[in-house]
Amino acid sequence: YPEFKKRGFRESFTFPQGVNYDPTERLMNLPKIGKVLCSRQSNNGIVKGVTVVKEGDGWYACIRTIKIVKERTPNAKAIGIDMGVATMATVHDGRKALGFPHHSGLDKIIKRINILSERMMRKQRKDKVNSKNREKARAKLAKAYARLTNMRRDHLHKVSSALVKRYGTIVVEDLKIKNMTKRAVGTVEEPNMRSAAKRGLNRIIQKQAWGLFFKMLEYKCKWYGRKFIKVDPKNTSRNCPSCNHIAKENRESQAVFKCVACGHTAHADHVGALNVLRRGLIGLSSN
Repeated sequence: YPEFKKRGFRESFTFPQGVNYDPTERLMNLPKIGKVLCSRQSNNGIVKGVTVVKEGDGWYACIRTIKIVKERTPNAKAIGIDMGVATMATVHDGRKALGFPHHSGLDKIIKRINILSERMMRKQRKDKVNSKNREKARAKLAKAYARLTNMRRDHLHKVSSALVKRYGTIVVEDLKIKNMTKRAVGTVEEPNMRSAAKRGLNRIIQKQAWGLFFKMLEYKCKWYGRKFIKVDPKNTSRNCPSCNHIAKENRESQAVFKCVACGHTAHADHVGALNVLRRGLIGLSSN
């Protein structure tokens, strides 16, 4: 059933047709509103509709366009990607590994969000209505959240675009992120002593937005005519790439991999990315 809109909840509206956009002057003509100046220039394409959304500190226009993408030349290079904690993503092409670090500014903006959230909670609220000071604090918090989202998306777009344009086959782990970020719950009789460490790991995974990164890679591979493959993540960090020996003891720490059978030593993230690549190529050859 349709739901009535209210203030602060899904503040958006859509123009399915009748929208004209001039990219040279950055003017958008919206029905019943008129011409609106856009702060950024949109990509060239046929405008099919516009959704105007309020996010944090202002209104943003999401433009749906049809754009003819030039056919890309075939690319035979393949890579495997291992998502990590110390490094956001480690890429291996079979010969060498390359790491993509975290966005350096996310921790700073998250710290500011925590401070602004505490300030807002101290402001008075009467009869479920925010006071003027609480409303000002809420607006600052919303602006900080919007900045965090934009910074994260910008970083993921840059990394995913660079990988898709450079390689023809991208192999990732089929991770169940929702299950990975579940809370470590214990009981009074058997308390979970590693719950604090699990919370820290969950925060890192959610901060990096692994699921969004995989979605970007998948639809950009379709755009550029690349191959996107998901493989089983089981034992990718415990399997020795030299002798195929699988053991929990092979991974001594978060960064060190040393096979207990043949003594092969390497960085753990490099080993994981290489194993992901090999599994993807084996599945590709079998098909």
